[in-house]
Amino acid sequence: MMPYVHWQYFLAIESDLEATSRFVEFSQKNYATYSIEFARILLSCGSEVDVVAKALCQKIEPLGKYENIDNYRPIITGAYKKLSTIEIPLPRYGLAIKPWEEWNGNSNPSWWKSYNNVKHHRNICFEEANLENAIRSVGGLFALVLYYYKDNLSNPDFRWPSFPKLMVIPGSPALVDYGDWQLPDP
Repeated sequence: MMPYVHWQYFLAIESDLEATSRFVEFSQKNYATYSIEFARILLSCGSEVDVVAKALCQKIEPLGKYENIDNYRPIITGAYKKLSTIEIPLPRYGLAIKPWEEWNGNSNPSWWKSYNNVKHHRNICFEEANLENAIRSVGGLFALVLYYYKDNLSNPDFRWPSFPKLMVIPGSPALVDYGDWQLPDP
């Protein structure tokens, strides 16, 4: 098995998102822009969020019941109470997102609802495959992957195999040197 498989998959999806910036400027003014490519990113990302969230639940509560996001939410937020506060910067575009903010209010993120709408009702919900949902879903995956590999981060010898190009690890001192940083939860 490839080491850090979820990290590598996140980087692949983030790379696909970055490629779309050649055609649609990442700006709040363009958030409603929708496309087949944003649909593909949203669907890939939502599927990987499901995989990583389930794996994170298995780490937290090995014998728990976790079949869908409604089961993941209480387990993950019970262990990581500040996940909903994590802000993911996209400094190149002057953007910052809080992809799990709605978990603070005990509901699922709007991008997750759009993922399901596009997955099950693409014919009537295609406009939800937009830039905003693509960015937020990739940010949501990024946050979960960071939490999934959280134990590695406390190891002073740990180094990421490669780095994201759009999103910055929250609180990191530089875009490339991730040095000594912490997730919002200890």
